[in-house]
Amino acid sequence: MHSNIFFYSYSDCAYPRYCEVTEWEPVPDEDILDAHEEIYDHYLPEERSPIQPEDLYNLDLDHDGFEFNIYDSDGYRIPRRIPLHHPNSEPCGLLADLGTI
Repeated sequence: MHSNIFFYSYSDCAYPRYCEVTEWEPVPDEDILDAHEEIYDHYLPEERSPIQPEDLYNLDLDHDGFEFNIYDSDGYRIPRRIPLHHPNSEPCGLLADLGTI
């Protein structure tokens, strides 16, 4: 549902702007390993286990097409894909049916 939306900007009036994602560029595993000393499988310290470098290479998308999330030592998610959008794409507001919440 949200695979083609990327947060684009945030105004002073608290109106978020979005831009359609045209494709996702994978972040090389080597770049992730160079930037983080430890990588974990969960954000909560009591629930997580370290991910070994050789295991990171084997983590791909799950059966629903979503990436397996990985986290740094502070519990922040490490992006594994970078959203790309067309340079001429105009940002827009988000429409939501609040009746479905």
